[in-house]
Amino acid sequence: MSPACRAHFGMAPEQERLSHEGWLTLIHPADLDRMRRHVQTIVSRRADESIEYRIVRPDGTIRWIWARTRIERDTAGRPIAGYGVQQDVTERRLAEDALRERELHFRTAAEQTSDLIYAYDVDTGAIQWFGDVDGAFGYPPGLFPRTLEGWEAHIQLEDRAAATAALATHLAE
Repeated sequence: MSPACRAHFGMAPEQERLSHEGWLTLIHPADLDRMRRHVQTIVSRRADESIEYRIVRPDGTIRWIWARTRIERDTAGRPIAGYGVQQDVTERRLAEDALRERELHFRTAAEQTSDLIYAYDVDTGAIQWFGDVDGAFGYPPGLFPRTLEGWEAHIQLEDRAAATAALATHLAE
């Protein structure tokens, strides 16, 4: 077991190598059944597989680990050893969780307003609408064209030039 792997699991450098059973004791209880199924899968399928799971270090700290394992087999196809790579992905997972939570808060707020909120992708021209854009423009759910052209087509002709100029100015800022 490498020093980095020992550090992932919160083990001292001089601590003895973990047995399979010892390693299972570090798996977060909520992930243990999934990890057992994963181990059975990689042994039975004869394929490299990866998984993300949580561990609980001896000090109680919870960390996320990404692991990919390869099983070595004898000439009869029986497993004789396992080799793998593990990476602590806790910071990425925490960032993803925080992003999902912020997105949920934003979507909840956007759905509760009577205003329409949009995000415009200048590279693709796609517009992501929040709020009832379909209802606001008189379309059945999901049918309003979610493009800049679709938006422009619904602006009164006499207002279109001013609205598109204001948008262009805003996007240039």
